[in-house]
Amino acid sequence: MAAESDRAASAAQPYLSGFSAFVLMQKPGYDLYALARLGDPGLSEAAVRLALQRTAGQWGGVLLQRRPVACAWRILREVVSVACLHTPDPAADRLNQLLPAGLADVELLHRLGLSVAQSAQLTGRETAETAADLLMARRRLAVADPKEITIQDR
Repeated sequence: MAAESDRAASAAQPYLSGFSAFVLMQKPGYDLYALARLGDPGLSEAAVRLALQRTAGQWGGVLLQRRPVACAWRILREVVSVACLHTPDPAADRLNQLLPAGLADVELLHRLGLSVAQSAQLTGRETAETAADLLMARRRLAVADPKEITIQDR
């Protein structure tokens, strides 16, 4: 029986070490994103922790996806979006009130100082797709609420 559990633990090791590496790479960006959307350090920390727990629980399936990092990002976005319903300051999530989720994410990450390439890596998308979405977000914001585009962004 001990031999069976040792074999199971050995078989799970590549998954666990892969997930650990994923967390090391993605968590700083996840923390930044969640805090920017939620505006509350405790709530954002809890949201990231929950999103990573959910991702870990689905890790085998996540790895089977065409874009595993994008799948994990969707989990984070869903958890943070639900947490936004419980924030004392709904204005903290203004971009998501003005733009579709993917466009809002790219715009927010840009405002947080991430390059297009860094945003693409964090969200699991192609760089060209991310750049196009950033331009689309800018156009939509200019129409929806010109005050949302800062002077240096114009």
